[in-house]
Amino acid sequence: MIEFAIKGYNIFSTNLSITHTRGILMYVEKNLQATQIDVDTTYQEIMGIKIRDNQKDILLFTVYRSPGSSNANDAKLFDIITKISSTEKHSQVVIMGDFNFPEINWSNWMASADNKKGKDLIKCLRDNFLYQFVDQPTRARSTQTPHTLDLIIANEECINDIEYLSPIGKSDHNVLA
Repeated sequence: MIEFAIKGYNIFSTNLSITHTRGILMYVEKNLQATQIDVDTTYQEIMGIKIRDNQKDILLFTVYRSPGSSNANDAKLFDIITKISSTEKHSQVVIMGDFNFPEINWSNWMASADNKKGKDLIKCLRDNFLYQFVDQPTRARSTQTPHTLDLIIANEECINDIEYLSPIGKSDHNVLA
């Protein structure tokens, strides 16, 4: 993994050698005390990091959900979101990643009437009293309609300003900073 190294950062990863998943990488500044945590789930494309803070732990999770995700896979994702948010009451929890729910309008937290999967995600977030902070499209490709696919979800109102930066390389997803 040396080819992914960035000076001044520790790298954490999961699923990089499994051929049927994309794998997840997270970079954490070396001056932060961070450890990878075990995520007890059958949902494969999630990774967690615990950052020790003086006041409380910060738990960061990165998720990838395929646009063609099955109902069963979505149920696993919603279950792990519920588990994380209900068992970590004394920690700040942030779940971020590419969720691939283009049909959700995040300005009003609504999915189209015929979109059960989008409605199920919204219900999961509401049932667990979670916030979603991304309010602009994060993916655009030539003539396609831009969509908000990448989300930042938390159990507290802890995200103040999000910068929407240009994609890196050949990606069609914005960088969120």
